[in-house]
Amino acid sequence: MITNIRLRNFKSIQNDTEVKFSPLTIFTGPNSSGKSNIIEPIVIFSQLAMQRLSNLSFDFQSSLEDERAEYYRYPHPSTEFIVYKGELEREIIIEIHILSETSKRIIGYSISYTSDPLKTEQIAFINRRPIFHAISTSIGESEQNCIKHPMRWKNRQPASSARYLLSTGSFLPQKESIDRKSSGLDVTLRDLAEKLIHELERELAKIYLISAPRGTIPIETTPGPDPAWVGKNGQNLIYILSKIYGRRKYKDKQQKISDWSKRFGLGNVAAGLKKGLILGADFEDPTLRTVFDLASASYGSRQLLTVITQIFWSSRGDTIIIEEPEISLHPESQVLLLELFAEAIRERKQIICTTHSPLFILSLSKAFGKKVLSKRDVSLYHVEKGTDGTKARLLDLDDRGFVKGWIPSYLKVEEDLFHEWAEKID
Repeated sequence: MITNIRLRNFKSIQNDTEVKFSPLTIFTGPNSSGKSNIIEPIVIFSQLAMQRLSNLSFDFQSSLEDERAEYYRYPHPSTEFIVYKGELEREIIIEIHILSETSKRIIGYSISYTSDPLKTEQIAFINRRPIFHAISTSIGESEQNCIKHPMRWKNRQPASSARYLLSTGSFLPQKESIDRKSSGLDVTLRDLAEKLIHELERELAKIYLISAPRGTIPIETTPGPDPAWVGKNGQNLIYILSKIYGRRKYKDKQQKISDWSKRFGLGNVAAGLKKGLILGADFEDPTLRTVFDLASASYGSRQLLTVITQIFWSSRGDTIIIEEPEISLHPESQVLLLELFAEAIRERKQIICTTHSPLFILSLSKAFGKKVLSKRDVSLYHVEKGTDGTKARLLDLDDRGFVKGWIPSYLKVEEDLFHEWAEKID
């Protein structure tokens, strides 16, 4: 589970901004305020971890430009698109800390990056304490790489490379090159680095983004590479559903997807081989008692089924980031979303989402009333953008799940509408 991130000079975020996360973390605020800019660095780290686990090594810039990028890909030079105001001399800082499901400790990773001149600094943490620090500086065609020991910060050792993210070889020299006369600190640090980086890679790769443009389901699809998740845009939904509904070992997941589909009015869902090697999915309309292809379901139902499927396909310790889960949903379904997320949290999965729906946030009180969520489970942030960039303010929830003082940007709109209505009263 992600515990906190720290950002500086990333897109619309200028000043040091730290955000702490709960099992359910909600970001709200006006359009273009910077909600997605808080989430994107988390997803970039997940993308980098996936690249590393696929044995692909990139420096910070080229990783964002690779055509195989799962989430975000920018034109070259990518830094122009992610640094505050496009000012290349600024130092971008992204730092993340995660409560590891494996070791039960908080592991962290930080990168500070300047593209003009090119300089990369990386730090790995355990329980928020720096364990090692790698620095790479390039001037013209020359490149200098070194690592710094946390127990003797003034002492630097040359390294073959310190530019590649999440690569143990980036941080410490090979064992063979370590001076036998030195203390055992270098060997100990290298062994610790290898374990920590592998743990970081695994934890970061368990973060999944479901973006707003989701819910486009093809009528038919053919089997391909076995996907690990539904995909950023829900493009792998049929594959995942076919896998779940086609194997007895996933019976519990199948049952939960079916139960929640019914609760949201979609009816019974089924998936698998349609004809030959063609995969498909269908559902039974609960009112008409007729089976239809899933591609003909309403957009709201299709995008929601993408969310439901990923939640129950995910494993304990996974983080699922959902942009605007309320898209195309009736108010009744928006209220029910909080109970769906509460079940995910009971299964030790983390939900991070953005929203523009006041109903969705008001529904917290119902979830609190049913005792499926409590104050310790939820963090709610209001995101605003001023002349000095984006800021995220943690809002206070009372014990009943109501926002004290309400949402600032919602309140302004509601007051304007009320006054306009009041002036029209005869």
